[in-house]
Amino acid sequence: MIQFGGAFAAAGPIHAVSSRVLDVLPVVTRVAELLHPGLDLTERQARLMARLEVGLPASAAELAVHLGGRITRADYLRLVRSALCDVDTLEAAPDEELLGRLGNDLEKLVAVRAAVRAYRATWSEGTLSGAILPSPED
Repeated sequence: MIQFGGAFAAAGPIHAVSSRVLDVLPVVTRVAELLHPGLDLTERQARLMARLEVGLPASAAELAVHLGGRITRADYLRLVRSALCDVDTLEAAPDEELLGRLGNDLEKLVAVRAAVRAYRATWSEGTLSGAILPSPED
């Protein structure tokens, strides 16, 4: 369709659906919490919204919550393919290895390191709870 001068890029419809889901997801999760007292979907909602905003697999969700759009989707996917998307692995990885996956962009490296620290700070404050529901699958 875009070959003949279509008005949108190939990913346009996908972005439209993602945007609409991002609009209604907070309402849907709140309704579920009201219908099921004691159910807290705050963390699950945050992970899903972060994944939808950037277009990521579940394995990168926690990183995306704290890092957001400070790196590109391509950067996230390179980290995922290199098994460098969980906080422990990122924390242990040398800067040179991460820089290689982040296009040798020092600002992105600083952002990733800051996201890891933010995750650890959130974890140490006890605001992350144990999962009530099973982890999502890709």
